[in-house]
Amino acid sequence: QRQMCIRDSVTLMAMGIGPGDEVITPSLTWVSTLNMIVLLGAIPVMIDVDRDTLMVTPEAVDAAVTPRTKAIVPVHYAGAPCDIDAIRAVGERHGIPVIEDAAHAAGTYYHSRHVGWRGTAIFSFHAIKNMTCAEG
Repeated sequence: QRQMCIRDSVTLMAMGIGPGDEVITPSLTWVSTLNMIVLLGAIPVMIDVDRDTLMVTPEAVDAAVTPRTKAIVPVHYAGAPCDIDAIRAVGERHGIPVIEDAAHAAGTYYHSRHVGWRGTAIFSFHAIKNMTCAEG
């Protein structure tokens, strides 16, 4: 099943994220990632990124999961993909959806497929992204 939403907050709203829910996201991300979570009354759970890849690891995601975790938002960064299969496996094991933030990875491949091909993904084309389109 494919889902397509214009903005991050719409994606979380469509998934039923609301007050008191926790959403795991990397500490290295754009402020709008946090804004969308807080806008819905949810709690951002920021986890450290790997110092070599600048992306979250499946182990860090798994360690941050609590009974209140309702979504995981890993970020593909600087044109490189995160280990999305392993992160999805963490989500599946806990029954938590994964929303790929692929704003910095449009056109990037992961195991011979474009990032965002499976499940739910967010893209942005703002002026600071790798691929731009005026104001996004």
